[in-house]
Amino acid sequence: MIVMTPVPALIGIAIVGVVLVIVGLVKKNMRTAGWGGILLGLSVFATPMLFFMYEASDTWSTFTPSAGEIGLLGILAFAGGMLTALGLRNILADKSKPRTSSP
Repeated sequence: MIVMTPVPALIGIAIVGVVLVIVGLVKKNMRTAGWGGILLGLSVFATPMLFFMYEASDTWSTFTPSAGEIGLLGILAFAGGMLTALGLRNILADKSKPRTSSP
């Protein structure tokens, strides 16, 4: 049985997201780049959350985050949210399809 911890899974999802963004931009397919942006954004958002959840669940010591850690968490959460929003915008706009004009 293969047991996969969340952090390597998120790293794998981030790598797939980066590859999809690059392939989408090279082929000028905004839908593929959008899906890559969503995967990358969600993994960037979830990685620091998992780190702080792990630190807070340690029963042997009290976890007190510093101001730098809280700032880093805020920056990564903002960046992950923006990447996800931009990916969703690319999927919904989908400029890869030619527009047809109807009379």
